[in-house]
Amino acid sequence: MKIAFKLLLFLFTLLLLFSSAFGQERQYSISTVAGNLSVSSTAGELDCVIKLGRKVIRTFECDYSPQVLKHIKQPISSFDSIIVFQKQTTAQSCEGLDVFFLGLNKEGSYKFSDSIEYCGGPRPLLTTSGRKIIVTLPAFKAFSGGFIRKQVWEYEDGEIRLIKQKRKRTSQ
Repeated sequence: MKIAFKLLLFLFTLLLLFSSAFGQERQYSISTVAGNLSVSSTAGELDCVIKLGRKVIRTFECDYSPQVLKHIKQPISSFDSIIVFQKQTTAQSCEGLDVFFLGLNKEGSYKFSDSIEYCGGPRPLLTTSGRKIIVTLPAFKAFSGGFIRKQVWEYEDGEIRLIKQKRKRTSQ
């Protein structure tokens, strides 16, 4: 009888976990200088939606709503505020995906950057330097057994660019 009860409890717990992971919308909101920003995803539909107020400003394919890595609430470059996002996945080979920026101004204007492609282990490191945000993607051993080299990216005025990539060592 105790085994049957434990099995039933275990199955019920699994059911709750799966029902919360699939088919339900996951949403969060951020108060910004340009108004309320909401980010949502609906499992099974593979779509993420970012809204500023009631206006949809971006949609993209996703497993989960992107994570906010940093919300910089002071002016940098041509924006009053910048939010740094990282896409999330259910894949076991990556702990986080692409990194992208959203620059916002008080009057409601905005600009998304291109994405920095990343299938990472370690979390990206973010620092501000004057008018720029520096993104360091740490080196790490890939799940496939290879080695991913460190990269340093720079974000300024809504644009990203690679500024440094550790070179491969050559054998002599």
